[in-house]
Amino acid sequence: MRRSFTTDNKLIRFGLGIVTVLIALLCSGCTSSIQKAREDPSKIYRGYDGPKLPKEEVATVWWHWYPYTAVSIDGNPIIIPSRSKMRFLGAELSPGPHTIRVSARAIKSVPVAIDFDVDLSGGNVYRFEYKSRLYATEPVDYAISIIDAETEALVAGRPPEVLKWSWSDWERALQRLKRDLATEKQTIELISKPVRHMCDNIAAYLVSVRP
Repeated sequence: MRRSFTTDNKLIRFGLGIVTVLIALLCSGCTSSIQKAREDPSKIYRGYDGPKLPKEEVATVWWHWYPYTAVSIDGNPIIIPSRSKMRFLGAELSPGPHTIRVSARAIKSVPVAIDFDVDLSGGNVYRFEYKSRLYATEPVDYAISIIDAETEALVAGRPPEVLKWSWSDWERALQRLKRDLATEKQTIELISKPVRHMCDNIAAYLVSVRP
């Protein structure tokens, strides 16, 4: 009986090992496929007029096509090239402020649109990072952010930490927003549960502590 139990454990460990290897190979293949696609100029949206500028003079932003994708930049819809079956995977934009609209979805949820106001620097590379609650239904259920690829600094959006909260976290978030003189938009981005929308009393609280 003991011998059979030991054999079963070995088989389970062997099976888990195979699954782990397969997942690693699948992820590696997916990453390789995305990287290859990003090297295709037709997958990069150019957000400026005139001849192509060198990398040092533009800001490059990368994203995925699922479960989220950029759908417009500065109010201009991102068109799928007629010769391609996939959407743009990135953009080259002039330095300065931009608004990037992203369509995102989670398991069993309809897509939601989220706007990102971001100030980009020439020569820098940025990437989107995505996380959501399992059954996300509103923008507040998503933690989508734009990260500086070199410094790993949060440039815009909400970090994954906002999806996990406690009342002490809530109090610290309010103190941080007060200290940083947060705008209404920043407040909505950073505060997760238990508030889903900007409430009058929170707005009044933030205004009252401004110098």
